[in-house]
Amino acid sequence: MSSRSSTKESSLTGDRRRYGHLIRLKPEYRERYVALHAHPFPGLIDRMHAAGLRNYSIFLKEDRLFSYYEYVGDNFESDMDAMADDDTVQDWWTLTDPMQEPLPEREEGAWWLRMEEFYHGGPKIVPTAQAQRMAFVSTFRDGTTPQIQAAYRELGEAFVKALAETNFQNYTVYGRDTRRYTYLEYAGDDFQADRARLRSTAPMEQLRQTLKPRLVSHAAGHNGSASGRMDSIFFAE
Repeated sequence: MSSRSSTKESSLTGDRRRYGHLIRLKPEYRERYVALHAHPFPGLIDRMHAAGLRNYSIFLKEDRLFSYYEYVGDNFESDMDAMADDDTVQDWWTLTDPMQEPLPEREEGAWWLRMEEFYHGGPKIVPTAQAQRMAFVSTFRDGTTPQIQAAYRELGEAFVKALAETNFQNYTVYGRDTRRYTYLEYAGDDFQADRARLRSTAPMEQLRQTLKPRLVSHAAGHNGSASGRMDSIFFAE
């Protein structure tokens, strides 16, 4: 867990701001890092809640860590500074920082790299803690980001309706360089059926037709981050 990132405001859903970040995990620390996040320090999650952080999730695939969280406070920068001054948080970072390698393209002064939100949708059906949380990463060919951004902008109300007719919620897509990260929550009991239903809709089919020729082969990967589903290694409600 880390919140040392850009303090620029993110998109809004009601009174919640969403943030998506990336960092590299040094491969030799994988097992220890995962074990630490399965048993966080006492008081750490309470301190995160006091800072206004909710639904903090971290996912891992190969050497990439993707974090998603929501902020419900009034002053993000002030809350993050206060959390960074906490002794428990500092002790936690003393352990986890050496395991991470910040990406060179991050903003000046940031630890994690902040991503741009391409899309957000899906009505809230159940609290996040009661849903299945998932994250997926896809890698695209160089120079295709503008077309991918445009494809998500063009989804419109038809896709909002399509999501509402399934059990997906908090469907959020982030992008950075050639990679796209999708975070979603599933509130139903037949993921494959709902996925097939969503994929069969006109807006999703149009999106897939735009993205498919620009997608790098799953087997090829890119920059140490292959396409596919990511492993969930941390969640704080």
